[in-house]
Amino acid sequence: MINVKNLSFKYKKDSPLILNDLSFSIGSSSVLAILGRNGIGKTTFIRCLTAELHNYIGSITVDNKEVRELSVNELSSLIAVVASNNPCYQNLRVADFLATGFANRLTSLQSPNKSQYEKAYSILEDLGHGNLFNRDVFELSSGEMQIVKIARAIIQNPKIIVFDEPTSNLDIKNQLIVLNQITRLAERGYCVITTTHNPGQAMELNDRVLMMSDSGQLFGKATDIITEYNLKMTYDLDVTIEQGRYRKYASFGDEEKMHRLVY
Repeated sequence: MINVKNLSFKYKKDSPLILNDLSFSIGSSSVLAILGRNGIGKTTFIRCLTAELHNYIGSITVDNKEVRELSVNELSSLIAVVASNNPCYQNLRVADFLATGFANRLTSLQSPNKSQYEKAYSILEDLGHGNLFNRDVFELSSGEMQIVKIARAIIQNPKIIVFDEPTSNLDIKNQLIVLNQITRLAERGYCVITTTHNPGQAMELNDRVLMMSDSGQLFGKATDIITEYNLKMTYDLDVTIEQGRYRKYASFGDEEKMHRLVY
């Protein structure tokens, strides 16, 4: 479905490469978790994939179509984005916010009809949050808004759903809710891509991982990519992975102390 070949990108002609000869492929019913330090190129890759950035070297194709050559409607029928840092600036009803997901199937003179509103409600209800349908978006918590954004992405009827740091600013319960929804989306046939700062979340999703660092990129199964050596090279920290009774523990340390994280 997605084929990235020899992708390189820099923001200015005389600046260093942010992405350097990146290549990988991923199909439907899959989850790709992208790991790496701040500034390493995770969000830049998302911006290339969604054709926000066009002047890259190499190619990004979805179903053999180069993404930067697609129209806005063509692209929106293939890829939907759930951004954690993209607020809704209008105090819409949730119902009306969801209805904007039908935009790629309406002309400029059309408005969503009753059946489309009913479809939007059924999708939100399927996510377990139909009670939010008649609320105002400004009343929602961060976790509730994230669920509404996921529903809107499904309404868009894409093949690929992209999450850019979907659990940032969420409490633990809402992080788990979002991770469960990502897994469900893959089970329903979507190709899901998510950026994260948490190796434990990538292990929980337990599919494919793209680990980005100054020395290059690693792509493969989560169990093969998330190792002590790879984490050390990626984050420039001492890392120890231990097998507990039920879980693995990763300890990250700098000059001062070690912190243990479960994954």
